[in-house]
Formats: sequence, structure tokens, C-alpha cells
Amino acid sequence: REMNDATVLALSTGRSALLADLLQTIEQRSIHPGQISHWLITGPRGAGKSYFLRLLQATLSTSPLPNVQLVLLPEELPNIFAPHELLAEISRLLDPSTQHAGTASRWRVDNTGQLWDEALAQLLNSLKVPLLVVGIENFDALIAQAFSNDVDNSRLRHLMSNQPRLMFVATAVQGDFDEQHKQRLFRQFEHRSLPRWTPADHRNYLGKRARQQGGTATAQQLNRIDAYSRYTGGNARAAAVLAATILDVDDPLDGADDLDAAIEKMSDYYRALIARIPDNTKKLFDALVRGGEPASQTELAERTGARQSDISRAFAWLVDNGYVNESREPGQKTKNYRVLDRLLVQFYRMRYLHPGQRSRLAVMADLLADTLSFSDKWQFARRYVGRGLEPEAQTLVELALQ
Repeated sequence: REMNDATVLALSTGRSALLADLLQTIEQRSIHPGQISHWLITGPRGAGKSYFLRLLQATLSTSPLPNVQLVLLPEELPNIFAPHELLAEISRLLDPSTQHAGTASRWRVDNTGQLWDEALAQLLNSLKVPLLVVGIENFDALIAQAFSNDVDNSRLRHLMSNQPRLMFVATAVQGDFDEQHKQRLFRQFEHRSLPRWTPADHRNYLGKRARQQGGTATAQQLNRIDAYSRYTGGNARAAAVLAATILDVDDPLDGADDLDAAIEKMSDYYRALIARIPDNTKKLFDALVRGGEPASQTELAERTGARQSDISRAFAWLVDNGYVNESREPGQKTKNYRVLDRLLVQFYRMRYLHPGQRSRLAVMADLLADTLSFSDKWQFARRYVGRGLEPEAQTLVELALQ
């Protein structure tokens, strides 16, 4: 949120096609008000949902569409517990220069219908353009917090279905609240998912980061891309955090500290992901991470004292729900599996396999093993010994020896 528009636009990677589709939809809505549509952008934590909304804001700020205004709501909305409070927050932010902090949530709301009608009338009267696009993050959490019953959900559905001057561009980790046919908000959004970054996206982003620092990515740095992209699992947030580790090898500890902070921020999310796994499937997930990746189902069966036929159904849950992906070595028939979200793996290792790990570099040992040369590992190890950082030095010595 703190980046200026020029930086947001300069670093945007792998989202041009999706942005072009959204801008076309917005333009068509401004020209043909009767074609009501709303977007829901889904993707795991770190996929770049927040960045995409900020990219939309920067694009419309620098290349505005006629008759269109965008309001980007705060990332979290701790003051919205009733439907009309959402409309009031949108009205408050219509003027980007406003210093008004808004009003506190009401302790008790009895006349919800009247308050909703009044807030909607005030919002529509404040609009100076035919179409207002509202960017809302964590829409699923907002629904649970402020639209907790069928009556409130019906009001929101009526607004989304019949108000030509408002368009929601919302984000959520999952869009299942829009997919339940018994729910009031069933199919109110056009669903779009943020794709994971490919190796080409990582290469593109690294080049942009290098140019931002006034240089160019070297051949050696670009050659590290395969390891870089494997490590992040296509997670844009992890790639952004670790770009400095690739571009600037002055001190890998800086990258390790940034990565640790990113994982810490996502801890609640990862705990929820792990809790969601069925018990028998959770045994296989643990065996995959604990015993090392990639691994075949036969190897996982051996690790858990089972037969491959015993675990196949439970393991399929991990594949079907996007926790793991499969690969096959050229000329081999056996499928091997690894966890797709590499930050989830690091979280699991830090919290459950090696809690209290003294070396700050342990969190990114896999990446350093593939991206630092043999001589660089020894160079940094000597540097860390001189600074009294013996656990970090030992990590690099072990990687060099391996």
C-alpha cells in the first residue's frame, strides 16, 4: 500500500492479461450500465491478491477511464460489523484527501433496513461518476463479520444484482461462499484465480528488481532462477522477499530475516491449512515433509508402515486440494510428489520439525544450497565465524560439504 504508483507498475509481473480483462469489463460496465458484473479474485496467501488491487488502482490513477472512479478499502475492516457500515466506509473514502477517520461501529443495530437505505442513498448521491469500482480484500471475512444472516445477505445480493453504479472487485483465499446454491450470494461474482508464477515470471521479476536498483541481472543470477522458482513454489510474496537474496549476496541473513517475517505473518493461515487436512491424510503430509521431498506414494507408504493401496485414497486428497503436485523424471514411470507451497514447508519445518533452530539460515537452506557457489558458501561461513554467528556459519559449511 505504501509503494508509489510508478513502482507498482514497474514491478508488476505475470498479471497483464488478467488486468487487461478486468479493465475491459470495467469499461464495458461504464458504457453499458445494464451489464452488471462483479469480480472475485482468489488465490492462496502470498499469491499477490493485494498487489493486484493496488495495481488496478495505480493503473486507473495514471491512465484513468472516463466515467469511472475506484475506491480501495483498507486491507482489513475492523470497524464494519453491520451492512450499512460498509456503505458508510465506501462513502468516507470517496475523497482520497479526506482526513475524516469515520465513525465507530454501533454497539447495537436494530433498524438495519432503514440504516442500509440511508447509507446507500448517501453513497449514490456522493458519486460524481456513472460507475464506482470498489476494491475489497478478504471479502469472505467481511461477509461473516457484517452480513451474518439471510436478510443482510439478501440486501447485498439485491444491491449487487440491481445497482448499475457500483462494481465490486473483491479478493478471498477461496470463493466457496459464492458457490453454495442455498446461500443468498450464490454466483454473484465472476471468479478469477491468480496463477502461480512460472520460472519465466520469476526471471522477469528479477530483471525488473535489478533495473529498479540501477543495474541488470547477471547471467549467474538468472541461472539461479530454476532453484529460485522451485523454492517459492510460484508464491509471488516469497519471490519478492527473496529477490534481494539473488540480486545481492552481501549477506543472506537479510533475506532469511525477511523470509522469517513473511512466514510469521502467515502463521495463522498455515495452521488453518494444516488443521483442514483429514487425520489420515495429515499423516501422509507429515511423512512427506519429515522424510524429504520429492517422494513417491510407495515411499510414503513405507514411511508410514502401510501399503500403497492403503494410502492412495487419503493421499489423493492432497493432490485434489492443491497441497502437492506431481512430477515424473524423464524415462521413469514413477510419479514423485512435493508440497506446492514452499513457505508452508518452511513453516512446518520451523514449527514442528526443528523448533528453536538456532541458525537463522536454516529456513532457506534449500535455496542457498542451489544458488550459492561452493566458494561463496565458505566465504560467508568465514564471515559469520568472524562475527560470532557460529550456527549460521555451520549451516553454510554443511551445505558446502554436501
